[in-house]
Amino acid sequence: MSKNLLILLCFFSSFIYKNVGPGLHCQNRTIDSLKHLLNKDAEDTNKVVHLNRLSKTSVNIGELESAMEYGQKALSLANFLLIKNKNAKILESLKMSRADAFVNIGYVYNKLGDFTNAINNYTNAIEIKKEFNDKKGLGLLYMRLSLSYEENAEYSKALEYQFRSMNISKEVGDKDGLMRSFGNIGNIYTDLSNFPEALKYLLESLKISEEIGNKQTIAYIQCNIGTVYYNLGKYDKDLNYNLKALKIFEDLKDNFGIINVLMNIGTDYNSMEDYPKALEYEMRVIKMCEENGDKRSLAKSMGNIGLVYKNMKDYPRAIEYHFKAQKILDELNDKANISVGYAALGLVYFEQNKYELAKEYFEKANKLAMELQDIETQKTCEKKLSQIFESLGSVDKGLQHYKKYTALKDSIFNEEKNKALTRSELNYEFEKKTAATKAEQDKKDAVKDAETKKQKLILSLVFGVLILVFIFAGFVFRSLRITKRQKLVIELKNKETEEQKRIIEEKNKDILDSIHYAKRIQKSLLPTEKYIQRVLEK
Repeated sequence: MSKNLLILLCFFSSFIYKNVGPGLHCQNRTIDSLKHLLNKDAEDTNKVVHLNRLSKTSVNIGELESAMEYGQKALSLANFLLIKNKNAKILESLKMSRADAFVNIGYVYNKLGDFTNAINNYTNAIEIKKEFNDKKGLGLLYMRLSLSYEENAEYSKALEYQFRSMNISKEVGDKDGLMRSFGNIGNIYTDLSNFPEALKYLLESLKISEEIGNKQTIAYIQCNIGTVYYNLGKYDKDLNYNLKALKIFEDLKDNFGIINVLMNIGTDYNSMEDYPKALEYEMRVIKMCEENGDKRSLAKSMGNIGLVYKNMKDYPRAIEYHFKAQKILDELNDKANISVGYAALGLVYFEQNKYELAKEYFEKANKLAMELQDIETQKTCEKKLSQIFESLGSVDKGLQHYKKYTALKDSIFNEEKNKALTRSELNYEFEKKTAATKAEQDKKDAVKDAETKKQKLILSLVFGVLILVFIFAGFVFRSLRITKRQKLVIELKNKETEEQKRIIEEKNKDILDSIHYAKRIQKSLLPTEKYIQRVLEK
């Protein structure tokens, strides 16, 4: 059996960041509480908020019709209140509530497979978030928008918005958002079969999740990395990552994770032709699903067991388990897997040369596949029907089915070709962006180098001037010291001169005083001129 056919029929589940939310009972209580509040609400902003919460909670429990109804009511009421209100704060709150309503409605459309309407609603929400510069909100919306584009096979757009989300997460320092963006980019590259790029981003996502320490997310990313290796045919490496994830899920007691990774491990062993091991892990899934009442996973696992028994050529048991799976899938009305199950039964009968029974089940599978537009399953059915009619002797009918098979194969080839062209375009754009980023970085580096050199030159000049100032200051200080010393010497000499002058003046004074004293004595002893004149006259 070819690898593609094996993936088609084994109900293979890949993980794309599915979170295990609160239990159904808890969600129902939340809805009852919100309905109670809604009955008391006036036609105001509180009612809009409660309608939005009801819409979101209804999505979480799979009540998509109710979720759509509540979301549209929230949007309608918010639009009405926006016309009536003039208060700036209330207007801001109403606009943000409109954004929440668009997100909830978009998410319901995405779940329903109406990706065009999902994209339109997410785009409306984005415009509101831009108005308020809500970067974190924008990052989350770009991520949702990207996932819708991915589901719609618009991989170029999907990557564009994931990269936008990634850049915002980097800007605001949102590690959790960055981890999710890396993981989603990796998954898109997996869709494009660009496995080197897929691994590169998934490993980056794993690295951040390990830094954050979110064990559940680590396990999911490990499963995504394993899926890449599965697509490369490296089942042992896929098995290694799935076993690591299983250990984490078991430690966390995460039954949802355990069940899905056990099925992945069973598929790995089936691909490696270790059928006893494949059965061992699928039987563990059966036991857990019966205990937990998980019918959908139970049906998938039974289908996988049917495939293992077919590969072992144990056709009675293969048919037994396929019929068990079909019964549950009919109850769940899971048309996609019902179609796959019919094709699986057709293969079992075809290998036993039971062509009438094989024809019956391939025709049933083909009819459903056409209704669901499942080209891969249609291709398998048309090829086998061509071989069956040829074996039954209906050459013309065999030729008709073969022509349909060829047309479907060509359409898939063209789809693969488009994917390859998209990969080439993306690689070109990536290389172009890388070159532009490098050129911009080189330019920034050149400017930075020039600025650094300029700063170094300025610093050198400043240091040079400072050195000159210090040298000059040293000379000035030395001159001041010499001047001060000389001044001190002069002052001392002046003081000494003054002291000598004082001493001389005192001595001169003493001499003069002596002379004056002697003169007075002399004057007192000698007769006066008048006296001599009088004596001579006599």
